[in-house]
Amino acid sequence: MADNNSVSIEMGDEYTVSVDIEDRLSGLNMVKSGRPTIGFIITWGLADNDFSIPIWWGAMDAAEKLGVNLIGFGDADFYNQDIGPSVYPQLSPGNLDGIIIVNPTFPELPRKLFGSLPVINITMQAEDVSTSIMCDNEKGIQAAISHLIEVHGRRHIAFIRGPFDAFDANARFKAYKETLEKYGITFDEKLVFDGGSDGFVAKTGVLAIRELIDNRRVAFDALVSSSDRPALAALQELSRRGIHVPNDIALTGFDDRVECQTVTPALTTVAQPLQRMGEKAVELMLNVIEGKKVEPLYTVNAELVVRRSCGCFTEPVKLAGNTGSGMGTGFLSGLKALENKEGELAFLFAGKIDVDGRKELTGICRKIVQGLISAVRKGKAEFFLSRVEDLMHQMHKGRLPLDRLQDSLSLLRNNCLAVTRASIRDKLENLFHQSRVLVTEGMQQQQLRYQVSERQITTTQRALSQQMGGTFEIDKLMDILFNDLGQLNIPGCYVFLFEGTERPAVYSRLILAVCDGKRHDLPEGGLRCPADRLFPPGLYPDKRRSLVQETLFFQNEELGYIIFIQGPRDGALYAALSGQIGSALKGALLYQAMTRMTETITEVALGAESQADMLANASRAIEEMMALIDGASRAVERTLGATETAADVAREGEETVSANMDRMRQLKTAIDKSATYVREMGDRSHQIRDFVATIDDISSQTGILAINAAITAARAGAQGKSFSIVAAEIRNLAMKAVAATTHISALVKDILSTVSLAVEGMESATGEAETGVNLSSRAGRALKEIMEAVEMVNQQMHTMRESARNLSIESKKVTQSVQHASSLSQNNKSAAQEVIGTAEKMKIS
Repeated sequence: MADNNSVSIEMGDEYTVSVDIEDRLSGLNMVKSGRPTIGFIITWGLADNDFSIPIWWGAMDAAEKLGVNLIGFGDADFYNQDIGPSVYPQLSPGNLDGIIIVNPTFPELPRKLFGSLPVINITMQAEDVSTSIMCDNEKGIQAAISHLIEVHGRRHIAFIRGPFDAFDANARFKAYKETLEKYGITFDEKLVFDGGSDGFVAKTGVLAIRELIDNRRVAFDALVSSSDRPALAALQELSRRGIHVPNDIALTGFDDRVECQTVTPALTTVAQPLQRMGEKAVELMLNVIEGKKVEPLYTVNAELVVRRSCGCFTEPVKLAGNTGSGMGTGFLSGLKALENKEGELAFLFAGKIDVDGRKELTGICRKIVQGLISAVRKGKAEFFLSRVEDLMHQMHKGRLPLDRLQDSLSLLRNNCLAVTRASIRDKLENLFHQSRVLVTEGMQQQQLRYQVSERQITTTQRALSQQMGGTFEIDKLMDILFNDLGQLNIPGCYVFLFEGTERPAVYSRLILAVCDGKRHDLPEGGLRCPADRLFPPGLYPDKRRSLVQETLFFQNEELGYIIFIQGPRDGALYAALSGQIGSALKGALLYQAMTRMTETITEVALGAESQADMLANASRAIEEMMALIDGASRAVERTLGATETAADVAREGEETVSANMDRMRQLKTAIDKSATYVREMGDRSHQIRDFVATIDDISSQTGILAINAAITAARAGAQGKSFSIVAAEIRNLAMKAVAATTHISALVKDILSTVSLAVEGMESATGEAETGVNLSSRAGRALKEIMEAVEMVNQQMHTMRESARNLSIESKKVTQSVQHASSLSQNNKSAAQEVIGTAEKMKIS
């Protein structure tokens, strides 16, 4: 949701304007103008270039005539797209319907910048464009060289070649060789100076003269340059050497720059119909936009402009003394002759003014011929002079130079004198003389108007610069600009500031919108919109406009952009204004930053004293903390001693448990062996019991046997008496054996019982021994872990001791730093108060 002072922007073609802003902009058209809008780009800018500016003028004339919008981009430099990158996203179908480019060197344009936009290229044939508009370079050079050969008899003609990568330069060089061949002159490479990439710049002319005369020592009687700048520089170098132009060397150029008429001798050159090229570009672009077919190449004729540097006098001088007829040899007399030739005279007259023969001029020129006839017939010069004056106004409106009218009047005079009798020639001469004076006055007035306008603009610019330099508030800067636009004859402008530091910029804010002297009400802080849109919704001009877009720079930093509604045609004015505004805005932005910094410093100053108190409290707290740290350090030392003792005890305990565990293992082994022996004793006791039972049985049998023997001995009487004794002894032995076996049996039984208890005890002892071994093993592991833990604690306590020592040292440093910071805080307070005082002095109410 947008707040009450902003626009809700969505990054698409849809815009949502909050209700209050919509109300504030209710007087504006909220949609883009329905008429076509054409962009115009000169690859080196709209200012200070007398070659391309006439193309811009012609484009403006055609745009006005055809009712289309035209936007000139002053900073779209295809040679270095890193400077001012935010302009290129604006060259899009969302803003434009087509683009015209004045580009003499790029055969391949950076098409990705334009997307689907149709493009027309001027001065060379380029790829991937709707059409290219070119001057007929070959015919221009052919005309110049033919003139040197046929009129002045020059045969040794040197040539200054332009850049290899320039199409027009290559075409001119080709025409040079072909024209020499046409006249049977052998081409000589020694007479050609290659200017390389600098072939169109002034220094090339000086280098060419040095190379041809000093190094190559070639003889030449004429020099043709593929551009005016090298030719003008060569003229100066030849003059410096004492070589006379045109007597020693005839000289010609190409382009017809303004300087060609200001040097001595004036430079003969080939003029490109630059203004007409601009007009044609707009006408063809409108055809493309409307879906009409256009040819891939459109060529306009060049014109040889003869001046003194080739050896000729100027055309006006020649025309003034020429009484030949361009309408045939028939001789007619009186005014009837002029009436019969009225149409032809008008056509010749108009053609001299404009080589393309504008229809509206032809109609006016016919009226001039009619006015001339009426003036002669009625004896009133105003019939003729008023028509000449009307034509002057028309030419001024069409930005045609008035010197062409002088030439046209001379041509008309010559043809009129050729078909009339001497009786009216004096009247005609007087009328033509008056008309020349009238045109001369018009030229002087035009020049004075230009001077006054330039002086007024310069004065206003200077005052504007002074006023802008005297304030650092953006709102006041915009007030100053709004108030002075009218004095600069600029109908309006739109000023945008980019947001953030990202470039190309994503968003901008419109901070001033002026159209036809009316300043539109904008939200506080500006109207926010995507930076790739030339205008926010609702502010696109609702009438046909020619506009100039200039980037607002401070050095190479993009601050925003400004769109001027075209007033004066001087492109340098808009470039200078944008530079002044950019610098003033940078100053205002820095002032804003300084104001914010001053506010921050004020807050710092207000808090400096409390900060000092806090630092003092912090210092005391740190001192207390240091005491605690010292106590903790001593406690750590004591704890460290205890942990070291515990580590020693743990080590001794581990050794004792280890020894006990070994003894328990030995005991368990001995008990295991004793248990084995007792079990074997039990087994043997069972065997004894069985043996005693056998003895007992034998004893019983022996007793029975003794009784039987006694009975037998008794029966035997005396013979059996000895046997009876033996039997009695056997029975006694048997009885003793029985008694013994009975006693043995009881003993064996007791032994078995004891062995059984011993076995059970041994087994119990074995289990206890096993348990003891396990417990000892556990105790050993526990003591080992305790020992490892104690070792770890011991190591940590060592670390804590070192940390406590370091912390104590660092705490002392912190205390010193805090004390130093407290001192600095007091100094900062004083410094902040001084800065605030200085900033207050810098502020301008």
